[in-house]
Amino acid sequence: WRQVGADGRARCFEEQGGYTMVCLNSPHVEQMVLPVTEAVLEAYPVDGVFYDLLFFMDEGCHCRYCREHMSEWGLSGESASDLREATRRSVDGFAEKAAGCIQRCRPGTEVTFNTLSIHERPMSLRYVRYLDVEAPATGGWGYYYFPPRARYVRTWGVRVGGMTVGFHRGWGGFGSLKARAQLEHECYSYVAAGAAVGIGDQIPPRGRLEPHRYQRFGEVIRPLQEMEPVLQGLAPVSEAAIVLPPLGQGQFPSASWSAACKVLLEAKVQFDTVDGQGNWDGYALLILPDESHADAATKEKLARFMEGGGAVLASGKAVGALPGNLLAKPAGVLAGPTYLRAEFPLSEAIGGLPHFLPEGFVALSREAGSPMATETRPYPDRGDRFFFSSRVPYGQDTDRVAIARRDRAIAIGPSLFRHYWETGYDVYHKTIEFCLRKLLPRPLLATNAPLSWEVSLLGDRERRAIVLVPYAPLRIGEPDQGASCIAQIEDWPTFADIEIFLRGDFRGTVRTFPEKAAVVVSGDGEQTRLGVPAVRGPLVILLGGG
Repeated sequence: WRQVGADGRARCFEEQGGYTMVCLNSPHVEQMVLPVTEAVLEAYPVDGVFYDLLFFMDEGCHCRYCREHMSEWGLSGESASDLREATRRSVDGFAEKAAGCIQRCRPGTEVTFNTLSIHERPMSLRYVRYLDVEAPATGGWGYYYFPPRARYVRTWGVRVGGMTVGFHRGWGGFGSLKARAQLEHECYSYVAAGAAVGIGDQIPPRGRLEPHRYQRFGEVIRPLQEMEPVLQGLAPVSEAAIVLPPLGQGQFPSASWSAACKVLLEAKVQFDTVDGQGNWDGYALLILPDESHADAATKEKLARFMEGGGAVLASGKAVGALPGNLLAKPAGVLAGPTYLRAEFPLSEAIGGLPHFLPEGFVALSREAGSPMATETRPYPDRGDRFFFSSRVPYGQDTDRVAIARRDRAIAIGPSLFRHYWETGYDVYHKTIEFCLRKLLPRPLLATNAPLSWEVSLLGDRERRAIVLVPYAPLRIGEPDQGASCIAQIEDWPTFADIEIFLRGDFRGTVRTFPEKAAVVVSGDGEQTRLGVPAVRGPLVILLGGG
């Protein structure tokens, strides 16, 4: 009944008590899981069933039942993409069995499956009432687990909820209570993504809920409950979309996908994530970070998107997906490490200093478009480790094109999204944001809010809601010093003179939650300006609607 890795050993969650993973293709489902489900439904007035951990490790399961299924499906046990496809089919098979069992026992009962949100375009959506994205930021999920997931699953047509916990870190943290500011940050991040809010608890063995914990929950939930009626009917408003990289959706979002989400949040671009089968209509810009599906169908779909007026930003290997009539065939992959030198006007944003690239890049043909950056080669490596960190200084400028633009397409040869994720070097962020601004000259929203803030836009035909979620964590210590390594938020600093510029005329009624803020609204009919004198903690500004 256990999930088995390629090495023949059972797989378990070491960090969560070491419990072993059940294989969804094993007879254990019919012998134990479904009979228990029937017994519960017959004994209790249940109106909803929640199955936890519909889950396979990224490596897939290699037990004999899974091998038999993969053989029937014509899938290889060696290919990572085939293993992910086997996971999709296995999850769907269990969901079909479970949903059928529930409807036979108690028709009309709601059902949902936790961790369904980690699978790329799951087939099982037809069975579920909603999807949870479980993401307690301090419990090992981190702050860039929920944003990519939520902005992908919300495009599936199913209601989405975010789930955190009331413990300081993750589940089972008895004797700890999450700081109010931390809990507010996570919950308002869910609201900013257009998701419902859930806070999880665990009952101690004596079966008594802890009053102090629910007092904290109430402090956070009551303001959200008060604003819920006015947020009804508002949906995320997006102008751009990340095209999900191959194998980007797994136990954790891939580095390139997470980095693309991080850059767009920092740039305050309003975005979703879509996959190759998703609906790309309505977006002004698509971002292909570092990796791209190379199949003919995806390339043809991308060409149609650009023919319809859409813009595309591609980096790394993804530049190969750009239509051939817009960008010439890449000149090949240049070895690295190497250096990037910006041409004007990109040089005004990142300076004229050649900037280090930790690995090579996809070099673009000279005919690819207007060069925005070229390569500067390092001196030959003498191999004697003379230079600090073994980094050889830059030497000779070349005419090899690293970044180029033609019309509505910009190709970035280096895998800058992944490099930014791995190194945090601000030049990589500034380079990507410069390209975004060139392709989105009139964004839906612009603001002088700090880089770390999330500023998201919800709306309908007449109203807009701007959700501001500050982020100001305590400094993180080093593990070997015994200091905290959790980016804990314990208090909200006060920020002043925040300006927000919103495309469109929304100078009617203005309301703010959870506090009343003196927002000054003005505009010229095409753009609305909001002046916020002071912000302390999350703030929702509702515009329009009378």
